[in-house]
Amino acid sequence: MSSDFESSAGSDSSESEAESDTVHEAGIYNPYQFEPRAEDEIADAADNTEQDEDGLSAHTLDQRQEGLVVINSWCKCGKCAVDLLEGAREFRCCQEVKPVLGKLVFDGTADQIRCVCDHPDFAHITYRAVLLLSGPLLRGKDGRPYKMRGKSKTCENEFCRAVAYRWLVRWLSGYMGWDTARPLSACMYNYVRNMYKTENPSRGFSRSDER
Repeated sequence: MSSDFESSAGSDSSESEAESDTVHEAGIYNPYQFEPRAEDEIADAADNTEQDEDGLSAHTLDQRQEGLVVINSWCKCGKCAVDLLEGAREFRCCQEVKPVLGKLVFDGTADQIRCVCDHPDFAHITYRAVLLLSGPLLRGKDGRPYKMRGKSKTCENEFCRAVAYRWLVRWLSGYMGWDTARPLSACMYNYVRNMYKTENPSRGFSRSDER
């Protein structure tokens, strides 16, 4: 008799718990039913705090892009500008880009210049004649050499921009391959895009899997 009672009580308890975990068709809703799950919030927080190759989080870069953080608080080189930037990942100073810091320390210019754009090699790499002559030596992901899309000044400038980005990344980080890409700094993008103006909007930095 006792076992029957315990079995019945256990069954009733299980049914009661099961009912509390479901939504009743009569319009009775469970507490916290529409609240986000804790694991979802943890995942979102991890996405916002995860750091990129330079130790910057997506949240930090987004705030810079949205203007919630003034440029003077994160630009340490004095030459960053945001007018020509495309995408949050471009909102970083050269003094935050690890390969830049390594380059300046390695060649002994860290105490002489504040911005990588003032490095003597930078001007040589981004010189128009150098870009036009060296561009065809580069190959795209499909294996074809770089070529201008037309003969207009805009086409030439777009070509120079693309080649300059490739050479600057290689100058700073060495050969990285097509499966790896990294953004440059705001000052570098500003320098190149002002030097090689184009009527078309900039495509901005994109990850290797987006190309």
